[in-house]
Amino acid sequence: MNWRRKTVGLFLVVISLLFGVITLAQPAGAQPTPGVILNGQRVYFPDVQPVNVNGRVLVPIRFIAESPAFGAVVTFEQSTCKVTVTRGSQTVVFQPDSRNVYVNGKLFTLDVAPILKSGRTLVPLRFLSETFGATVNWDASRNMVLIELKNGGQKIVLGYYFVGAYDEMLAQHGNLTDVSFHWYRADETGGLTQAYEIQNSRRAVEAAQKSNLRTQAGVAMFDRQKLHLLLNSKEARSSLIESTVDLVRREKFQGVNLDFESVAPEDRDAYNTFLAELSRALKQSQTGLTVAVPAKDRELSWLTAYDYGEIAKYADQIVIMAYDQHYRTGPPGPIAPLDWVGRVISYAKQHIPAGKIILGLGIYGYDWPEGQPAKSLSYQEAENLAASRNVKVQWDPVACLPHFTYSDENGAVHQVWYENRYSLKAKLDLAANQGLAGVSIWRLGMGFPEFWNDLAVYKN
Repeated sequence: MNWRRKTVGLFLVVISLLFGVITLAQPAGAQPTPGVILNGQRVYFPDVQPVNVNGRVLVPIRFIAESPAFGAVVTFEQSTCKVTVTRGSQTVVFQPDSRNVYVNGKLFTLDVAPILKSGRTLVPLRFLSETFGATVNWDASRNMVLIELKNGGQKIVLGYYFVGAYDEMLAQHGNLTDVSFHWYRADETGGLTQAYEIQNSRRAVEAAQKSNLRTQAGVAMFDRQKLHLLLNSKEARSSLIESTVDLVRREKFQGVNLDFESVAPEDRDAYNTFLAELSRALKQSQTGLTVAVPAKDRELSWLTAYDYGEIAKYADQIVIMAYDQHYRTGPPGPIAPLDWVGRVISYAKQHIPAGKIILGLGIYGYDWPEGQPAKSLSYQEAENLAASRNVKVQWDPVACLPHFTYSDENGAVHQVWYENRYSLKAKLDLAANQGLAGVSIWRLGMGFPEFWNDLAVYKN
């Protein structure tokens, strides 16, 4: 780690001078509590507030580190008061009232020790900046510390966990940063239930948390009429928000992943109202909000409810579901052609900051029997199918996707389109070159070794 980077040096000068001036200008105890803005997002402290100790600002570590912009995992050992902060490949361990801190096992000494106050551990901002490479400025007019924390080269990799994903999640946890457990379903009254009794579901969440993955409660709804009833009822919206906040608290999720599909154009304003209300409620507990939206490369009349720019006001991250251009019940064709994905990203960046965009990758394929809906299949299933039918896999140079055609025992012609290592690598490169926050995977349990190898390179 380079502890003498220019950003750190500038930070020390800014904090020492500015907060030194504040200390001199006002008597002890009269200093106003400084506010904190991290990557443009206000950080809220619901109980214990930042304090100024000997010219140093100390902040409650959990509310900074677990904020969506920072995206770390904080664990607290009750018996020793030891605090562990993990962000990507960086692990920091310290204790209140001790100036010793271990960064990836190496001992460093702080100039001001962390403190324990009303059950909260407060650490000096200098410590955060030096450890995680933040750039800090001071806005005297607002009494506000402005922190810009770069990703440091590591991208978000969000895996959607549904069924059959436990083993792959454990095996590949090092290549993930977040997991959304896509189990929860909302209804038109504002009710929230775990729609599928997935075996050992609690065990899966605990395993993800122990692996230092950020966990999200995936809340979904797909019925247009029921969505209309929910979004246009203040009572139903309030009920769902209350249930969601309670779920997060009870299961110790760090974020909510909202997937409301098929919202009617006329419900656009009601949908945005719900997002604003949900975002406001989640921020009170420093819970992140990720919103999944359908992909579009231009304004489309049937998708006008999904106003990218408006959604970006309330969501910490937005997953662009850049797949299913050709869908299961439609005509056969490429599911996520590269040229289309490129246009989707270009359109999204006109309305959403690139640092909020997560490119959704569908790591599956479809097998369309002639005149019938398709059956989904994994990469390995598609490869095995082509081999068993003794057909040659073709490559579409424009879509950058593999495909093949075969006839079944009844003479029906099938068209198969799917993703392989090369098609997914092209999309990973596109996400990297466009400066996006990261990618998501629909879904865990359908991956394959070559894809995970490429994803590891992309992530780091």
